[in-house]
Amino acid sequence: MLLGAFLVFVAGLSLCPSTESDLFFRLKVGQEILSTGAISAQNLFSFTYPQHPDVDTAWLFEVLLAALFRLGGFPAIVVAKTAVVLSTFALAYWVCRRRGAGPLASVGALAAALLVMRERLVERPHLFSLVAEIALLALLEFLPPPTASTARRRMLALGAALLGMVALWANLHAGAFVAPIILALAGGGALLDRLREPLKPDTREAAPAATPLLIGTAGAVLALSLTPMRLQIFRYLWLHLHLPRLHAVDEFRSPSLISDGPLIAFAVLVIVAAVVFHRRFKVRVLLPVLGLGVVTCGWVRFGADFALLAAPVLASALSFTITDRLNAVRALARFATPLAAGALVFAALAPRVEVIVRGQPIVSLGVDTSAVPLGALAFMERHGLRDQMYNDFEIGSYLVFAGYPGHRVFVDPRLPAYPDEFHRLLGRFDLSRTEWNAAMNRYQVDSALLAYGGVNRRVAWWDPEIWALVYRQDDARVFVRRLPRWTAFIAAHE
Repeated sequence: MLLGAFLVFVAGLSLCPSTESDLFFRLKVGQEILSTGAISAQNLFSFTYPQHPDVDTAWLFEVLLAALFRLGGFPAIVVAKTAVVLSTFALAYWVCRRRGAGPLASVGALAAALLVMRERLVERPHLFSLVAEIALLALLEFLPPPTASTARRRMLALGAALLGMVALWANLHAGAFVAPIILALAGGGALLDRLREPLKPDTREAAPAATPLLIGTAGAVLALSLTPMRLQIFRYLWLHLHLPRLHAVDEFRSPSLISDGPLIAFAVLVIVAAVVFHRRFKVRVLLPVLGLGVVTCGWVRFGADFALLAAPVLASALSFTITDRLNAVRALARFATPLAAGALVFAALAPRVEVIVRGQPIVSLGVDTSAVPLGALAFMERHGLRDQMYNDFEIGSYLVFAGYPGHRVFVDPRLPAYPDEFHRLLGRFDLSRTEWNAAMNRYQVDSALLAYGGVNRRVAWWDPEIWALVYRQDDARVFVRRLPRWTAFIAAHE
């Protein structure tokens, strides 16, 4: 009952219009793969660097997106996203219970993780990394002790399942590189557990050996290359270390208290749980969680991965606390369970009742384009200003989806599809108008569409002696170069 109520709550958060901007370019890539039968190795969508190599490590995810869009448009994509999210949390609940956590503690820990993960539960390929990471933890729960009569047979079956899962994962998202990290840390933890176990002779026989985990680590590294990209996946991973130094991207920053308060609070709870109950936790359970926590300290995008893998640890700690210190009130659990389930269902349904009262559909799926300057884009289409048009990084994804092949973009969020010099230009905010105009001349830009005009510093870089401001509505700006063919147009709209 409690798990069902929790999943209803998760579904309530997931079944809403998509606000993920990357969805657009990934959908367009998937459509191109389906129509041509090939994965492009070049930057198809941009006029700035059309011949630059593009490493596409999420091609299978993009094909799935395009197939879902054919089947039922954006609503089908949102429903499929919700199914993946529900599967992730259901499997995480199983891992919590498998490790001995109670139902209330498991749901409580997963609800806390959900708060941390909520912004990442969107239509992007990392969703498959989340479900694969928790599936990997589930597989590790089936590791047999080395003395079991069926140990070799089970190890071979688990090894085959592991390699197949990592290979599939690598074709869906480059986040598959986390698999060998988890396995290596679990293997190292198993070695440390063996050193601790002479103090606990009754548990020595139950401990799985470290060797299969370390062999699995090597196998997982090899499985990463079982994609059409082959070894280029490692170049792609290196680019994600290198490019943020040139072009600031929000998800590649370190966590901060102002922006990531829930993540930091969750991490503190996990650290406290690991310290207080360190004798009860196996090192092979704690090390992968702490390792992913270290990765998150450098790149906040892995905060959701850390929260998901840490939830079973937090659930176990909550169960230890209830067992040790609240034994006298454990009888209240039979009342707490239905109360918690009712609260979760109410939290999921109350917003739906509110929209019904306002005369709106109970479930509104599809895509939210409120952040896209559609009015300005229509203005440019109406007046033939789309060719050689500058656009901001943030709206390039929608422009790819809505414009290609008729129009190409200045830039879009596919970071590896552009060279260092381009990222270096876009990463600077100290340029003069002269430097900016020289760059626009180099890329033969004749018009510009800028979003977020109230905070976009580049709005000030378009020299009015060279560029005319012809549109200013809804926080969007449109500039055109003062060319003879647009003299009458500028006179009418400047």
